[in-house]
Amino acid sequence: MAVLHGIEFDDLDGERDDGRGYKSLLSGPAPEVRRFASRTEEQEYLGGRMKELLASRSPKEVCLVARTNKMLKDDYQPMLTALGIRHTLLDRNKEGPGVRLATMHRIKGLEFPVMMLVGVNSPVMPLRLSSVESDSTAKADHDERELSLLFVAATRARDLLIVTSSGSPSPFLPGEGGGK
Repeated sequence: MAVLHGIEFDDLDGERDDGRGYKSLLSGPAPEVRRFASRTEEQEYLGGRMKELLASRSPKEVCLVARTNKMLKDDYQPMLTALGIRHTLLDRNKEGPGVRLATMHRIKGLEFPVMMLVGVNSPVMPLRLSSVESDSTAKADHDERELSLLFVAATRARDLLIVTSSGSPSPFLPGEGGGK
């Protein structure tokens, strides 16, 4: 909720919500937010953390989530393959063995005990679209939808949420630019 403090957001079902009076039915540890200077450092951390988690959890309980399919396929699938961690890319209801990989849009309506929101970096969250950059109203609407997308993705974690970034973190992360 710290990401959306004082901001009305779209719940991605066509409704508006300001989060006032929000009470979670579950409680757990605060999200782990980790920032790294490089993608390599981020991936080293994620690989170690993933192995730690898999020592006590079923792979199907862990979902690694990125903003885009390209990020999953170019950055995170090769990392998991190199570590020998079985994984399945969730696209169009696909089921399979191992750790789940999904985009922020794909996990809407799903829930996982452990969510790893990865690559929450400035250029991709909010995703920059040249079509809205020159129109301040369109840009503000786009950024609000992106913030809502991040919020909904984060709420898919049941027990543990891990958020990572490398390079320049998203301004949506608490403590980053914009004070969100």
